[in-house]
Amino acid sequence: MSRTPLPPEMETTPCTVVRFASPDDHHTALFAAAWAGVVEAGVTFFLFGDLGAGKTAFARGLITALQNGKEDCIVTSPTFTLLNPYPAGRLPVHHFDLYRLGSPDELETIGAEECFADPAVTLIEWPERGGDQLPADHLAVHINFLSASAPVTTPDDLTTLAARRRFITVTASGTISKRVWHAFVAQFGTEPDHSRLSRHAAGDINLAR
Repeated sequence: MSRTPLPPEMETTPCTVVRFASPDDHHTALFAAAWAGVVEAGVTFFLFGDLGAGKTAFARGLITALQNGKEDCIVTSPTFTLLNPYPAGRLPVHHFDLYRLGSPDELETIGAEECFADPAVTLIEWPERGGDQLPADHLAVHINFLSASAPVTTPDDLTTLAARRRFITVTASGTISKRVWHAFVAQFGTEPDHSRLSRHAAGDINLAR
């Protein structure tokens, strides 16, 4: 599939930052769902953040939107399997969780290289554990709590964290990621409005571009 090249000024000028203040996991998912309308085959998201910050909530929002909101689309973090595939929808998705990865070399055993070469959307939680085996062209999503948090030791701790405010930033590295980043900013700006994201998720703005 041919892709529209970036204008020269976009190719050579670094992207700035998309910023979003999310009050809870629900709004993190809404923010992620908005990206579903602009993603293209081959784009990769690196999801950075502490345990319970909302990395899986972001993945769930984007994957569910790409599945056209199917109620039977259950998105969980592949903590033990390392990879969950979602072959249906507008674009197939590879969802990685590298938290339990022993070393970057283990990516080969789960077929990561083949996944990265697929015309699909890739989401990678804990990408810092993948070393230089991960795509250089990617969108870096950093999810940080707005205040210091206590250690997560029980399921109740995760429930409490899900309702805490966090600050999300998204930057782009590489041609595909920059193109997607600029398409998102063209629709939502660099500081997306909560109400606009809610209308988008409700279908007032077409997801299937």
